[in-house]
Amino acid sequence: NAPYIICTILALVAGLLLLLSKSCTSSPKRPKQRATVSISLDGILQGAADAAAERFLELCRLCEVYTFTLETDQSEERTLEVLASIGAFEAGLKRHRVMFSSTLAGRGSMVRQLQPSVHLDSEKEVVEALLGKVNEVRLCRSGDLPSAAEVVELSAPKAA
Repeated sequence: NAPYIICTILALVAGLLLLLSKSCTSSPKRPKQRATVSISLDGILQGAADAAAERFLELCRLCEVYTFTLETDQSEERTLEVLASIGAFEAGLKRHRVMFSSTLAGRGSMVRQLQPSVHLDSEKEVVEALLGKVNEVRLCRSGDLPSAAEVVELSAPKAA
């Protein structure tokens, strides 16, 4: 009977040591997740002043930015050229996050699927379609782009 008691005690001690060693080891900290922001370039950045471009670049540096543009003849190439010329890709914008749609309804659907923390758009139709479906939606005009700090604040979870 004694060997069973000794084996049981040893198994319990080993299990306790294993449990304590796992809780004492610090798990690697995850990097803080950056806010996801989607922006319609139509009417906000395209043809905008340097201040709007600088705010856009600041957003690219601090947030995960997705861009949307209405597709027209050669608009894809032109949009990529403009973004490259202002330094958006060097600031952190990823080429695969530059998206194009043929209609405003299509853009709204794409944004809804993406579920960004904040969406900035120049079209009232898109903003109205996204209200209640995306956490923060803002109607912006050319040169009216909020700063990165404002966008990060908008994307922060609301206190209940």
